[in-house]
Amino acid sequence: MQDYDLEVGIDAASTLAPTSVAIYADTNLSGTYNAGDTLLVTGTNGLDAVAIDGTLTVFVVPTVPLTATNGQWANYYLRAITHDDDTVGGTLGALTTDDGGSADTPGAVDVVLDDVDGDTGAIDAAKDGAHMFYGVGEAGPGGPDKGFIVSGALLTVTKTSAVVSDPVNGAVNPKAIPGATVEYTITIANAAGAATATSVAIADTIDANTTASTSAYGAGLGVSVNFNGGGAVLDTSIDDGADTSTYSGEFALGVVGVGEDGTLSLAAGQNVVIKYQVTIN
Repeated sequence: MQDYDLEVGIDAASTLAPTSVAIYADTNLSGTYNAGDTLLVTGTNGLDAVAIDGTLTVFVVPTVPLTATNGQWANYYLRAITHDDDTVGGTLGALTTDDGGSADTPGAVDVVLDDVDGDTGAIDAAKDGAHMFYGVGEAGPGGPDKGFIVSGALLTVTKTSAVVSDPVNGAVNPKAIPGATVEYTITIANAAGAATATSVAIADTIDANTTASTSAYGAGLGVSVNFNGGGAVLDTSIDDGADTSTYSGEFALGVVGVGEDGTLSLAAGQNVVIKYQVTIN
């Protein structure tokens, strides 16, 4: 059996600089990184007492900064360095040395290293007791597959208002005076080329000194929701469970809510437009 120290490094050509990176052993054999896995610290602990032809799973876990943008990438290499098994769990034995350049030692076990060069660069070498590989099977730095590639939703939210009518001028040059009706328009858009935004939920608090127009779009219909230009869906004004559209909206406790059931998704290039009206007190 052998111990293995693990180290991780980043491809210098990467366009993304994660704030940190860590290595974890799949302690609970789940095949997925989770809280039960063991942190491996280079030079301190590693893979302990690995059997001949044994297979273990480890995870390289970078922390991506909030400033990352779509298309940025980072590729890492993982390098395993052979150590003698020290028979003590959780620690590394001595670095395994190569006897290949010396004469045979009668009555003793000589160690002859025969590992191949694991990269096209200068980090690894043949017969050095270590082996490395880049993510997604790249042979070396600057490979085309890039490893980790940032892909996220790019949502923008805009809100505008327009005075629809007032009690003096009606709908002709209306002013924002007491008794006037104001329509708010909220647009949420996901940029072209972005990842799909799922479970999108919008909550907009009704302004102070205004009253919601609960029948602005028909009897009991106070919210208009238009998904990706497909035509407005008019919804009930109250949180009564009567809204049947996927993109339903309603007034509840002074808040306009849309997508609260978690079913609203916006693919790249899609948008949803929400309208509601209030009366100025």
